Order: sequence, then C-alpha cells, then structure tokens
Amino acid sequence: MNRQQIDQYLDFQHPMTTYSCRFECPQDVTQFILLAYTNGVKVLVHKLNQAGVLDVSELLLKYLLPDTHVEFNSPADLETLRNVLRMGVDLHVGLQTLRPLMLSHNTLERDYDLI
Repeated sequence: MNRQQIDQYLDFQHPMTTYSCRFECPQDVTQFILLAYTNGVKVLVHKLNQAGVLDVSELLLKYLLPDTHVEFNSPADLETLRNVLRMGVDLHVGLQTLRPLMLSHNTLERDYDLI
C-alpha cells in the first residue's frame, strides 16, 4: 500500500462511530483489519490493550493467548462489522463482544447468541 492509497483509505467522508471488542490474540485483530480492508470496510484502530491472565501459568499464557482489547472508529454500521468478523477464521470472540461503545464502557462479555 503506497502513501496515496493510505491517505485515500483514511479519508473518512462519513460520520464515524466508536466501537470496541475483545479478541483472543493480536493475530485476530490483524485478520479483522485485513478482512475489513479487502471488503471495503474502513476501520481506524486507535487503542489496543492486552489484558493479563490471572492464572498460575500467567507468564506462559500471556505470550500464547493474550486477550487483546480493541477500540476503533468506523463509518460502517454494527451489522456490517459483524459480517466482516463472520468472514474470518475463529473471530467469534470479536463478534460476540463487538459493541458501539468506547472500550472503557464495554464489559467485553460475550453474547453467545451471536454466531
């Protein structure tokens, strides 16, 4: 992607909503961003926060499967973003925790009815 393509991609012409969700690992965030981009859905991630794991094997698990909390803006509606997540492999946690809320207001609890 060259600079002109990046500028064009980031040129949001519509009002944007702030969304947040939780992913199982940073690779899931990358997969979501790539799926959104390749499907013409604009997302601008501006906050990533890896939560620690409260377990005896905390250090090991932290590097293998750290929950990754994400806050981003997008002009897309909630259902469009959910459909992008449904296209991915193993992005169910992101799908089930995605809400049009700032990260600080999202409980990040999973809605198991969403598949």
